[in-house]
Amino acid sequence: MPTNYNIPASGTINAAGYLGINNPDDKFGVFPSVLQQGGFQEMPTIAEMYAIPSQTLGGNGGQEPNPNWGAPKITDDGWGTGRRRVGMLVSVLDGGSGTPKLFRLIPNGYFGNGGNLGVADWVALGNAGTSGEIQQYELLDPLGLYNASGSAFAGWNANTPTGAAGDCWVELDFGSDGNPIDTVVYTESTGSLKITLTHDGSGSGTPIEFEVFVDNYTSALADTTTNVPTAVGGFQTSDTVAGLNGLTQNQMWDKLLFPTVNPTGSGAGVLLNDSYNLIEPELTVNMVLTTSANLGTLSNPAGSWAGPVNTAVIDDIGVGNMAQQVLNVGPNPTDIDDLTIAYITKLGINKFRLTGSFDQGPMPQDSTGADYPGARFNAQDKTNTTQFEGVWPIYIGTTQDLGGNNYDFAKRGLVSQSTNNISCTQNYGENAANNLWHRIAVPQAMVQGGDITIQLDAGPLGYQPSYPGGWVKTSTTFDVHNDAQNVPYFLYTKQAPQGGQATWIVNW
Repeated sequence: MPTNYNIPASGTINAAGYLGINNPDDKFGVFPSVLQQGGFQEMPTIAEMYAIPSQTLGGNGGQEPNPNWGAPKITDDGWGTGRRRVGMLVSVLDGGSGTPKLFRLIPNGYFGNGGNLGVADWVALGNAGTSGEIQQYELLDPLGLYNASGSAFAGWNANTPTGAAGDCWVELDFGSDGNPIDTVVYTESTGSLKITLTHDGSGSGTPIEFEVFVDNYTSALADTTTNVPTAVGGFQTSDTVAGLNGLTQNQMWDKLLFPTVNPTGSGAGVLLNDSYNLIEPELTVNMVLTTSANLGTLSNPAGSWAGPVNTAVIDDIGVGNMAQQVLNVGPNPTDIDDLTIAYITKLGINKFRLTGSFDQGPMPQDSTGADYPGARFNAQDKTNTTQFEGVWPIYIGTTQDLGGNNYDFAKRGLVSQSTNNISCTQNYGENAANNLWHRIAVPQAMVQGGDITIQLDAGPLGYQPSYPGGWVKTSTTFDVHNDAQNVPYFLYTKQAPQGGQATWIVNW
């Protein structure tokens, strides 16, 4: 405190009239604000605010030199001590880094300063006698010294309140109203206006959030079960007043102009391929079956329809007897290993099936962003097949007759069992003297109905009947390859009439 300000140690000053100056033109005040009890005071620093004095009764009737020697002195009305008073305001010119601040004296635990004790609690404390006044004194001046015995000569026993100097001073924050607004967020699509306060009202704690909905549709119709009479835009006759109430104006316009579009998903599956078409039976081949998988596409949200492949197997579902093959999958969602295996081809359809098991796919959403489970890919198996056909070759006679063992035949290109009008061309003339005739050998296993038909391709005249007629049918065998010896065939030999080169049409 500035040392040139003094106040009587005790007693009162009575005045019959106003205190004032003699001449209104005098340039000095009646008394400095720092000499009053409470009210509004100005201090250069926070430290000088903390030094605003409290008052004790003083030892030995108040005559002892140390002002703190004595019991605490509380004003007659119970709200102050010395120059301190509950609720007083102090303007500090330098509250830190040269910034002015404003403080209010509020006892700790009272009126929102760390507690919510009020006027009645403070009055009751003063009514408790000396012990209560001591507590009031300590709350008004947390660092004030006093001697509870009341007399220094009876034995000085200094008492210091327990606390910090700033416990009773509360800084005022103008403009924040004690709980300032932290954020304001308006979501146009939903009409939500959300206001968040910085704390729970006590100066600390969880922020408080308030949300209101503005610009929402509320029908004037009292009966909320009323249906839309005529479908228009995205509004359907199944819509009711209750279902539309609460929608924002934007949602209403969107529903009218942009009807809800449901998502679609497709394309998930597996693919299996081989490199064969027609092949001779009983051949041992290093068969390669190539695999692939596709998760498909989902329209909304854009991306994969199905989940990753979790298992995959290949089964032999044709004429063969290959055991089931389990394939490795991953690490990528569509990875499935190809299959390479030694395989013995069989007469007929050699067919294989790939089965891939897919996990459940992501949840689809309609155009409004709502979940649409109806288009979701559920965990399931997807299959795909590939096949090739094992067929014995047709043998066609050549331009010479070598006698036995069927050395004088050539293989015709392989044809499927389901093929009709099989063309067999023999570009040489027949010679009865040399036993040179047109000859066709057909595998017995592939003959249907017990026999075949042979017709002559007569060009502009079309196909002309030929067999039966001048053809002789016998049985023979052919060594098709090393692993297919003595395969049964029917041999058709033309022996009359003798003719030139010709093309014959064979049907099973």
